[in-house]
Amino acid sequence: MEKPFPGACMFPHFPSQLKIEPVYGCDKRCPFCTLANAITDLKDITYMDGTLYEKIVKECDGKDLKKIGYGVHGEPTMHPEFLSMIKQMRIAVPSSVITTATNGRELRKRGDASFLLDLMAAGCNNIILDAYESQTYEIFCKDQNRIMQVAEVHSGDDTSAFRQRKGNHIVVNNPKVAMFDQQRKNKTLNTMGTSMRYEVWQKYGINPGQFPVEKPCAELHQYMTIKADGKVPVCCADGSRSMFIGDVNENSIKEIWTGRNADVMRWALVRRLRGLLLPCYACHRVSSRAGLWPHWGKEYTKDEIKEVVRKIAKPSKHWMKNMKALHQEKETWDFMYEILMANWNILEKDQ
Repeated sequence: MEKPFPGACMFPHFPSQLKIEPVYGCDKRCPFCTLANAITDLKDITYMDGTLYEKIVKECDGKDLKKIGYGVHGEPTMHPEFLSMIKQMRIAVPSSVITTATNGRELRKRGDASFLLDLMAAGCNNIILDAYESQTYEIFCKDQNRIMQVAEVHSGDDTSAFRQRKGNHIVVNNPKVAMFDQQRKNKTLNTMGTSMRYEVWQKYGINPGQFPVEKPCAELHQYMTIKADGKVPVCCADGSRSMFIGDVNENSIKEIWTGRNADVMRWALVRRLRGLLLPCYACHRVSSRAGLWPHWGKEYTKDEIKEVVRKIAKPSKHWMKNMKALHQEKETWDFMYEILMANWNILEKDQ
């Protein structure tokens, strides 16, 4: 076993948290969401296959998962079997915190908040209600007394609910949260792993000159994200789907989590080498607590990191357009320019 390298942190042999995307797509087009660009037609929405989900649940069965979140880049409640999916996972991991985010579409369909009660009955104990529309917020407020009998209700700026291990909690983001100026004031607006539209960066003052941010990131030490088609990105923020470290259809969660692709990405992020990773180049999310385990991995050179990135890079049209616009603002360029130019001719042929 190799010695731990200085300053690095570690991960267990199975993620302590999972983020699952039952649906890639949404029935809304919030301008600050990455899906405002990625999905433009409801027929293009991807729903997680039942066989794939059963495989995920089986691998989670009996594991000490602290939290499982549903959402990522889509509206999970659009999945026709979503309540059943929650029930399956709750049986597999009875002590885990199960969280889901929703735009409240089921509240608008029913005219009341009874769907939140159904979610909690299925086993979901943390619900994030993005009531960005006034109609959704008004429906919830009218039914709030009934909800408060079985759950604690928190406002959107109160994150204490996410630290809870017991009981039911609902975080309600009211329509003000959806306003760009409010997000900027609260410092919650970010590029979402290069996925946010470049025009939004310009309009709301995100400075292109700050990228890449020379700070470590511990996201991949903390959790794994599984997309609706089974692919595993470096981070849940990669709404542009620009780089994947594995595919649950082909390998187990443990194999991907402990595999070389993931290990190389962790090393790069611990060493503040965001400039070598597609979704991380223009991302200013910062996380530092990676856990208390020692890291028994090896060190990687920049050339080794680049070799892996070239192999797993799948730059989307949206990512390339953002990076092209960013390149025009920068006086110097680097490895991302190589990746961009290697794929730009493909984009121009498709247009």
